[in-house]
Amino acid sequence: MLIKRILGIFLLLTIIVVGVLWAGAKDLTEFPLINEIVFVTWHEEERGQGAPLTADPADRDMPGQKDAADGTAHGVVQEEGRLSTAEFSPAEAEMLNREFAWNYGGKQWTYRLQVPRGTYNHYAGRERLPLLDYNVLAIYVTDPGHKEIISSLAEAFSDTAAKEGYSLKQTVEFVLSFVQSIEYRTDEESKGLEQYTRYPLETLVDLEGDCKDKSILYASILKEMGLGVVLVILPGEPGHMAVGVKGEDLPGTYYEYQGARYYYVETTAWGWQIGQIPPDYRNREAIIVPIRPQPLLLHKWESRSAPNGQLELVVTVDNLGSAVARQTKVYTFLDVGNDKAYAQQWSEPLDLKPGSRGIYTHYLRVPAGVETRIVVKIISDGYLIDKSHSDWFST
Repeated sequence: MLIKRILGIFLLLTIIVVGVLWAGAKDLTEFPLINEIVFVTWHEEERGQGAPLTADPADRDMPGQKDAADGTAHGVVQEEGRLSTAEFSPAEAEMLNREFAWNYGGKQWTYRLQVPRGTYNHYAGRERLPLLDYNVLAIYVTDPGHKEIISSLAEAFSDTAAKEGYSLKQTVEFVLSFVQSIEYRTDEESKGLEQYTRYPLETLVDLEGDCKDKSILYASILKEMGLGVVLVILPGEPGHMAVGVKGEDLPGTYYEYQGARYYYVETTAWGWQIGQIPPDYRNREAIIVPIRPQPLLLHKWESRSAPNGQLELVVTVDNLGSAVARQTKVYTFLDVGNDKAYAQQWSEPLDLKPGSRGIYTHYLRVPAGVETRIVVKIISDGYLIDKSHSDWFST
């Protein structure tokens, strides 16, 4: 029996409003997930001598309803190994040396960076995250794999700013001047692709990037320094992306979001100050993307005939995000229409760390003489995340 292979992708967002929780094994009702996109308008502050603010405490994990039924199907987790130079071949362990030079405060600054070639190849070789929603961009900022390098960079800026006696606002400008000094190149110019989003490590090694790449890098550094930042998306022709830095009583353009002001910061070219927005973008509404670690779950499955009239169903769930996908279960059944389901199976719950894969094996007893289809549903932390199904077939 040939069953169509289904690929399903969904992002578990920290800002989505879930319309309904998975409530019962026999309920085949469609459960929509409502994705909240926040549009905000810009404001102008003519005067101000305020300062950027530190980030809010991390939000609590999204609450979830615990399911009463534990599945009997089998599930295992495959962990993605941590990157270390000890695991690299001699060629991969070779250090890539990069030097940056820029001006700030009447002085010329340099920064030298060393990255193992294997680490760079790991990020450059990754498949780009499916842009299901603008919130996916926050995963590039919060990816845990580059934390060590971004932390070292943030520490270098903090230490230097302290020695120079910079204020918090000057420190933010100091980092901005560094990011602005990186060459601006479009994705078509640098990669030959219409869209390609770089991880911060790629932008540093490539010494180039577009508005997305440079904004993601800047947000990564400021977040590591403990500052409040968001990504600012400006839809239109052409589309644009910048950074919002949390502050108060500063001059310039800002957006009001969740009771705070986030001041516009342009990263693409040297000379733009906090609150200064290019004229082409002044009257556009913006989409604000909060920067929080979040899971990104992708699932696929395949089936084959098994002994005793059963169907073996192997479901793989990959977490491509930057946070743990807790209590991740797979629920499968055979849909025979008229709100009837046969061979319902719940898997045991698995906690899927970033970069890990859950493999769930279910055995479904197939009734004879019916028109049916396989249905697969992914539930994480009590929320229905995604579902897929095969074509209808006869038994």
